[in-house]
Amino acid sequence: MLTITSPKPGETVRIQSTVQQQFLDSDRTKVKDASSYAWLSLEFKTQRDRSLGAGLTVTWEPCCEATLEISEDEGFSSPLTLSGKGECFVTVLKLATRYFARVRTATECSETVSFTTEDRAPRFLTVEGATNVRDCGGWKTKDGRRVRQGLFYRGSEIGGRINATEEGLRTLREQLGIRAVLDLRGPTAQPKDPLGADYYLNVPFSAYHNGIYILPTMHDVFKFLADKRHYPMYFHCMGGADRTGTIAFLVNALLGVSETDLADDFELTTLSLFGVRSRNSQSYLGLLSAIAAYDGETLSEKVENYLLAAGITEEEIATIREIFLED
Repeated sequence: MLTITSPKPGETVRIQSTVQQQFLDSDRTKVKDASSYAWLSLEFKTQRDRSLGAGLTVTWEPCCEATLEISEDEGFSSPLTLSGKGECFVTVLKLATRYFARVRTATECSETVSFTTEDRAPRFLTVEGATNVRDCGGWKTKDGRRVRQGLFYRGSEIGGRINATEEGLRTLREQLGIRAVLDLRGPTAQPKDPLGADYYLNVPFSAYHNGIYILPTMHDVFKFLADKRHYPMYFHCMGGADRTGTIAFLVNALLGVSETDLADDFELTTLSLFGVRSRNSQSYLGLLSAIAAYDGETLSEKVENYLLAAGITEEEIATIREIFLED
């Protein structure tokens, strides 16, 4: 009898690695770091990439070639489908989500097993050949809502000094369903889109306070983000660290994610290949200071007023919130 042996029925599964959870649990608020990150000449600091998604291994008995189906609904509409012998490694599960799984052969189908993923942001992802890839969704806002998952992915470039493999590109196309790519690299990187997305925009962008001061560039970025046709979207610079981190900060700050979680998300680049990122760095504090100059009682209001100054309309800001915030 074909039977799923792991995960167990009703199990809550963890999709972050032990290293990632330990990093999030650590107290980094007192780290002394006066650095100003050299984002234009980004260097690899390590070959040990700890930013990859931990994923989940689904196993079944007897150990045979079979097709695994995983869905968010019990009727298995539009399931994620993978093939393997006795097991499959799943890397794209959302946080805090109930899933249904079953295994099929040509002659047999297992009973359905349901399991739930742990409720802890962020969602790290493995895109073979790339680094520093994670979902900008999953974070909770100050008013108790959640940023939608599966829409807005940040990461390294996928063609350039860092190249996603064909398997990595397949993950982006088929498992994440990427429709648009926002490329923040400058002309020296010879920007291109190896994914062949339906929509592609290259906006040479500067990180931290430097980027905040260039309003026309920010206008182009957020005009692109305000178009519902562009999702799911993958956005990147070279390393997915500084320029990408600035946009991720602004979007989630606008949506109402807490300052603590914004800083945590920024610092998670430390787990990739490009060295430490700290909330106490000159670069990050410069970003906060640039936004603090705008009116508003909350960080969200300040970012909104900044975007209005950059020429983004109130309607476009409302659309961005509608796109990203769960009801």
